[in-house]
Amino acid sequence: MTDERKQKIRIKLTDWAAISRPEFRRMAKAPGTPLHLRVFFAALGSANQLGHAELAPCELADILRRADGTAQPKQAVSRAVREAKTHGLLHPSSNARCLVLSPHMYDVGQGSLSCRTHGIRRAA
Repeated sequence: MTDERKQKIRIKLTDWAAISRPEFRRMAKAPGTPLHLRVFFAALGSANQLGHAELAPCELADILRRADGTAQPKQAVSRAVREAKTHGLLHPSSNARCLVLSPHMYDVGQGSLSCRTHGIRRAA
């Protein structure tokens, strides 16, 4: 983050809260919840230090299984990612292989500093 941006954004430590990553991963799998929210929950439960949640091929479809246990079709997964982006829950660069949280929304002190999907690699 640039010094200019740091000066514009004044966020106090009390403005932040911790989340339960395992709970968000569980919520991502809960049928009955709108798919775009489940996509957001999956991102929160798995994002690295950059805010990127990299997924294997078809992993998101598996996470978003229907109530009958079948994986979501590719079109439903793409639509859910698109809706999450439209609602501002995910960064516009997100896709089914990498869910990206907006930098102003997410900060974590552990995890990878790279993303193969987006070609990012940073030193710790």
